[in-house]
Amino acid sequence: PAAGTMLTSQPSFTIQSVSKESAGRYECVAENALGLSEPSTVNLKVKYSPVILSVSPTSELSSTTGEMIRLSCEAEASPSPSYTWLQQLPSGEVLVRGYEKELIIEKLDYEHQGEFVCGAKNAVGEVQSKPVKVQVKGAPSVSK
Repeated sequence: PAAGTMLTSQPSFTIQSVSKESAGRYECVAENALGLSEPSTVNLKVKYSPVILSVSPTSELSSTTGEMIRLSCEAEASPSPSYTWLQQLPSGEVLVRGYEKELIIEKLDYEHQGEFVCGAKNAVGEVQSKPVKVQVKGAPSVSK
């Protein structure tokens, strides 16, 4: 509700279906023929699971070996989420690559080729982004 909006003139107030928009400051003031009471205030915090707002780049990134790449993820949640970047290798193996909103790979190599997903998690729940495919180009390399 907008600031200063009167929600009810009843002695109690119930929010039937709580959503993140229900969060905020609520005040109760009593009134009689002799005047108004001091307001009693309640700050309502609503907990909700993460929602991915954006991932960058959105679906695919192609870069050359030795270059720096940056993947970023933004999620909304209450309480604030923790982040995990996972990489699925072409073999199917999954590696944890980072624990921040941004994943910076300073020196791209062939081992970074694959799909990356951002995971956001809090006490209420968790979510994963759509995958970002990383293509690595460069001179041939001989594996040992």
